[in-house]
Amino acid sequence: AYGGKMLLTRLATQPAKQVDILTVGFLASLETTAEYVLATRIAQLLLLGKKAFARLLVPRIGYLLQNGGNAGLRNEYDAVRNVSLVVAMIAAAVIIGLGDTLLQLFGDYAASTALLLLLAGVLVGVATGSSGSYLAMAGHAGWSLTIATLAVMANLGLAILLVPTLGVNGAALAFLVAVLLQNGLAVSIAWHLDRFSAVDRLTLVCLLIMGALMLAVALAWVPKWAGSLAVAVPVGLLT
Repeated sequence: AYGGKMLLTRLATQPAKQVDILTVGFLASLETTAEYVLATRIAQLLLLGKKAFARLLVPRIGYLLQNGGNAGLRNEYDAVRNVSLVVAMIAAAVIIGLGDTLLQLFGDYAASTALLLLLAGVLVGVATGSSGSYLAMAGHAGWSLTIATLAVMANLGLAILLVPTLGVNGAALAFLVAVLLQNGLAVSIAWHLDRFSAVDRLTLVCLLIMGALMLAVALAWVPKWAGSLAVAVPVGLLT
């Protein structure tokens, strides 16, 4: 039963990584789709650190859970999450400052708002660490499957509603809401079932600071170069 739930979770999460792109492709023009795909590829650069460290952490989660190393698990989880988030925030600072330039390297694209929304979604995923993997390794694969399914449904439903009127921004907003839902549920359920804290207060503060900076840049309250430099504040708090 556990293996079956894990398989279903993988089947549910893999399409979730492409559902927004597929929806844009179905509802929008080829040019709009290409613009959105490029923005998503740039935003995914923020995940390089998390993916690298997750290859080390996920097996350790299973080992420490089996051997009663809850204190060690919490320390390792927090350390990997924070290092991954610092790497992601530094990458986000570079992309915020060079976002338009990066997009225009590949054509006459101007999806800067969508790119900021996508960056925000990826940062949320990094800030919560491997919370989904924790649930699966801790024996809660059923919850992992449920959360993944809800995230796919939310992403798809919102994209269908928003893409026809907002285009790439609608797809990016749908992605952000789905990520908030998925990671918020995973963190909440991990705490409710095991009293495992996947996010601490400092991480939340840093995430809120990043969100405020990105909102200020999106609304043109501050120039992009200033927003990039201000990322030093949350990076400094975590290091």
